[in-house]
Amino acid sequence: MSKLYFFNGGQYSRYDIKQDAVDAAYPLPVAGNWPGLPASGVDAAINWGNGVVYFFAGNQYYRYNTKLDRVDSGYPLPIAGRWPGLMLDAVDACVNWGNGKAYFFRGVQYWRYDIKNDSVDPGYPLPIAGNWPGLTLDAVDGCINWGNGKAYILRGGQYWRYDIKKDAADPGYPLPIAGNWPGLFAASVRAPIALSYAGFDRLDYPGDAMMTTLWNQTNLAWCGFYLAPSPSQGRGTSWMTKRPFLTGLGWGLAPIYVGEQQYHGAEWCKGCSFKPSAAKGVQDAADAIRLATTAGFPSGSVIYLDFESWGTVETPLRDYYTGWIGGIIVGNFVPGVYCPHVLARQLREFDQRPVFWVVNGGKFRSGAQGTYQNPLPAPEASGSGIEFSTLWQLALDVGALNISPAQKLPTIDLDSSSVPDPSSIT
Repeated sequence: MSKLYFFNGGQYSRYDIKQDAVDAAYPLPVAGNWPGLPASGVDAAINWGNGVVYFFAGNQYYRYNTKLDRVDSGYPLPIAGRWPGLMLDAVDACVNWGNGKAYFFRGVQYWRYDIKNDSVDPGYPLPIAGNWPGLTLDAVDGCINWGNGKAYILRGGQYWRYDIKKDAADPGYPLPIAGNWPGLFAASVRAPIALSYAGFDRLDYPGDAMMTTLWNQTNLAWCGFYLAPSPSQGRGTSWMTKRPFLTGLGWGLAPIYVGEQQYHGAEWCKGCSFKPSAAKGVQDAADAIRLATTAGFPSGSVIYLDFESWGTVETPLRDYYTGWIGGIIVGNFVPGVYCPHVLARQLREFDQRPVFWVVNGGKFRSGAQGTYQNPLPAPEASGSGIEFSTLWQLALDVGALNISPAQKLPTIDLDSSSVPDPSSIT
């Protein structure tokens, strides 16, 4: 999660998680910027985790397609009768809890919704009072799952930080929004939402025909793009000439450079080079920029350094990493890093500037037995367990993506991103 959107009447603001402030030039009007949503604004929003966001306004709801960046045809529709068990005239707030459940709030009550079963769980609604320890409020205006075990709940000009594991509000809350969320609407905040986009990566290019089919017949919006040859990836050069074709279709791209690795934690990597150093980091940054430029990526693009090691980062790899970051920045590109979730916080301590693409395959099916079909999962990137991640690799070495009974793409990794084009992040 790198950006959050908050609504207030006919306006919205975009909040930068890394900078901990509203982006410059906001708020902006909803009209003209969210095609198909009502100009007067929305009450609540929820990311369904499959490339769809549902917005609620009054007694109606809208299905928003993040890939197409617009409300789907046929909407709005009435809430009544289409959300089994939600007997509501409106929705005050809602949130995806990241465990297959969603919560909906209206007045002093709340409902727990089972996403897979598409219905309210038995026994609901229940009163907020007594069931959300530490929440001393009469209603909820907005709720956002931060992805790190915390959720933020807003009401009027105040907010609470809620510990999901402890199932209680943290001590010291509520606090005022003003002064703690720089630039955000101070009096009332509605419909906080993080967008997400389904993606995939694969060492070998699938072919023009397959990429066209994937674009037209799935919710995939972006893909990894291997810059090669590189120190630890010499054979996968098949992507290098494909940027014009892919961007012409509409694909977002995440250029990947598989540089030097450390042996500890990557012993399994038979094709890897294990010669990290500060000087080699600077040298490889120049090589990555050369390859990206050759492939057609403009200056200012993000290039992701691929970390294959799952072991604690040792000094030579740390020096390589920081040298690479410096070289990328000097070369007028933006550094990114692809890394296991267990290393993300350590790497961020070394340097906070890269865009993080985090690997955590513990929540979705991975391996040869895993098969998926459209729509592909597109959960919020913070679901990786790393709240500052912008991209999340959520399933590794999946056996097949089944597009139709006669067509499938074997051996891919599945990803999600909070931006449609990971090479271009403002």
